[in-house]
Amino acid sequence: MNKMGLLFSVLLVLSLGFATNLNTGTITNATNELARFICTTIPMIIFLAIVFAALLYGVAQMLPADQKARVMQFAGAAMVAAFLSALIYILAPSLMGILLPSNTNSFDCNNY
Repeated sequence: MNKMGLLFSVLLVLSLGFATNLNTGTITNATNELARFICTTIPMIIFLAIVFAALLYGVAQMLPADQKARVMQFAGAAMVAAFLSALIYILAPSLMGILLPSNTNSFDCNNY
């Protein structure tokens, strides 16, 4: 399974998990929970992925060439994960505004 498929699968499972939560009786509550997750958890994921990539890059500088290439590949993957998470964080409010019915509030991360 490619990385984008895995990312979409994780997002689907998370959104279904929010939708089946006992406290969420309506679509509005489920989308509010998803918005809260995006606004609170995604920034931490971005930060941790960047720190992890920086640590891997630093460790790779002390390794021989063949091991350095492998570790640098993992550091690049961590940076791609941070970039994709930032893209989700930036685009999620506008996408949720498009997908939500017009009578529900569009979410703003300043509210969480």
